Amino acid sequence: MKTILLSVLLLFSHLVILSQTRDIDSLRRVYKTHFADSNKAQTLYRLGQEYVVFKPDTALLLAQQAYKLATKIKDEKSQSRALNVIATVYNKTANYPKALNFYIKVLKIEENKKDPEFLASTLLNIATVYHSQGDDKKAITFTLRADSLINAKNIDWLKVYSLMNLGFLYEKVNKIPASLDYTQKAFALAVKSDDNYMKGVTLCNLGNANAKKNNTTLAIKNYTDAIYFSNLATDEDCLAEIYLGLAKQYSKLNNKDSAEYFAVKSYEISKKDGFLNRQLDASIFLNQFYNENNDTKNAYNYQAQVLLLKDSIFSNDRVANAQIISMEEDLRQKELAEKKVEEEKERKSKLQLLGIGLSLPILFFITLYLYKKKIKPKYIEILGLVSLLLSFEYIMLLIHPLVVKITNHVPLYQLLIFAIIAAVISPTHHKIESWLLEKIGRKHN
Repeated sequence: MKTILLSVLLLFSHLVILSQTRDIDSLRRVYKTHFADSNKAQTLYRLGQEYVVFKPDTALLLAQQAYKLATKIKDEKSQSRALNVIATVYNKTANYPKALNFYIKVLKIEENKKDPEFLASTLLNIATVYHSQGDDKKAITFTLRADSLINAKNIDWLKVYSLMNLGFLYEKVNKIPASLDYTQKAFALAVKSDDNYMKGVTLCNLGNANAKKNNTTLAIKNYTDAIYFSNLATDEDCLAEIYLGLAKQYSKLNNKDSAEYFAVKSYEISKKDGFLNRQLDASIFLNQFYNENNDTKNAYNYQAQVLLLKDSIFSNDRVANAQIISMEEDLRQKELAEKKVEEEKERKSKLQLLGIGLSLPILFFITLYLYKKKIKPKYIEILGLVSLLLSFEYIMLLIHPLVVKITNHVPLYQLLIFAIIAAVISPTHHKIESWLLEKIGRKHN
């Protein structure tokens, strides 16, 4: 069963979770002392962020309150942040259709705002949802989009998450050398910034990669080191993965007591916090572990848990809903790309119209210049013909959309309108040309 790296689900600002309880108490005091709705909305979604890692249900309630309040006062930033917390909770509790739905709502808001940092983190979050659903192709696509944005905008603090996601995805597709390379770079950045959350996550992933290399001793060391930092960050989701990783390594060493201890610990944390995927992984391991050790009762209990959890996570309705949401987002991205092409065409068309518009006065000034010189009348006639054609075409281009709208695309009506315009322009132009030729003739005489 593929695991999930929630690399940037919680870090929506430059704050690092170092003291969870202290931060929550501080935010509660802020909420009580601020009376403006905008401040309350911001405080509510920030409280939701703090609760996500260990009380997802509380985080969901706080984020919903924040979103409702932000919608009331039309605060798009707080709406986006609150939706992000809601999506994170659904992602951590394995409700991927809802997670994807809310992340895409965030994406729609952020695409129209000037906040590349939050847009990049949203793209990374969407990548984790696609990975969780087994669609690594789209996960990689969104990760690369985020990575490109991060590098283009020099978002230094997000580079560690981009590197970690790439390392994580490569580990899942068994490209271990690439996984180790990216993850080690991410760990170096985490150490440099003293980010306990990312230290724990990167060490956990190094443990996963070394486990796949059958380097059991190094994998156990990576997992053990990761426990310290994940405890500091109160990252119970990562702890559940670490404990199961240790259980698997101790099982390879035939250390049954340690394998059982860490697997049960992983299962209990996952069940307490509602991390269904982690709970499923632990149940699968424990079912196999007890079967191998002829403990029929426990094996049966965990087999029942496996069936129940699989039904909850991979029900047909959820899969269908996730596919629909994914298709809608693909269509939306296609429409955005087409809109961009149309806007580029429109921009070029406007530039052409501007060029034509500028050429008309230029021709006029050329004619005035020639008026002062001795020049044959036929040249004036040629310039007059060119200016007539340009004037007519310029007017046609300007009024064409209006004519189409008025005539409802009926060709006959369009032809009549254009003919009337030509009938007005041509005699007027002829009179001006005749007058100018007469003036030139007198000047020459």
